[in-house]
Amino acid sequence: MTRHTVQLCCLLLTIAVGNSACVFIDYTDFPREALVDPPSERYDATLYYHVVSFEDPWFGGYRGLKRAFAEKFPLRAKIQGSPPGDGIYVDVFTSHIDFSGAAYGFAYLSAMTLFVLPSWSAEDGYVVTYQLYLDGEVRQRISYDVRRIGAMWIGLLPLAWANLFTRTEAQAFEATALQFFKDVDPEIRDHLRQQRINVD
Repeated sequence: MTRHTVQLCCLLLTIAVGNSACVFIDYTDFPREALVDPPSERYDATLYYHVVSFEDPWFGGYRGLKRAFAEKFPLRAKIQGSPPGDGIYVDVFTSHIDFSGAAYGFAYLSAMTLFVLPSWSAEDGYVVTYQLYLDGEVRQRISYDVRRIGAMWIGLLPLAWANLFTRTEAQAFEATALQFFKDVDPEIRDHLRQQRINVD
């Protein structure tokens, strides 16, 4: 490895670390109460689900959905591409709420000046929609907003530690899945309650 290559790698690493330290991101408007008060009942039943669309999977939202279904849902969850003839099935759709034109402009100027100029946005995020089927028929459709607050500025560098205490996209999406089960139609709950098993 040449000296020039080493210098270039060090420069790119410094820019990457500096960029991340100058960025503040938090998530709002999602049902955060579901994270501290998840569904408590447990059911001896299987739910099949499929995440139909997902933009920007690298931010962690897809991971949060999978964790909610696999580890925290009150019944067994299995991935399946289409609704079965019997039982409960959920399609999960996500759509991105884009930045405003002004936010894009400020972000571009901030990046071009290595974050000397600040930029911010409180408008972008996602809409997460759950479509529930029972025995092959659509029974319910519920949507939740997840908003993202972001800022980029070199002045945030001393406050980079604050990102350790903000909510992540994974947590926000996990909360929508848990809240969805709480908001399920009572008739569906009664259907499941007949198969209820004891909670440890």
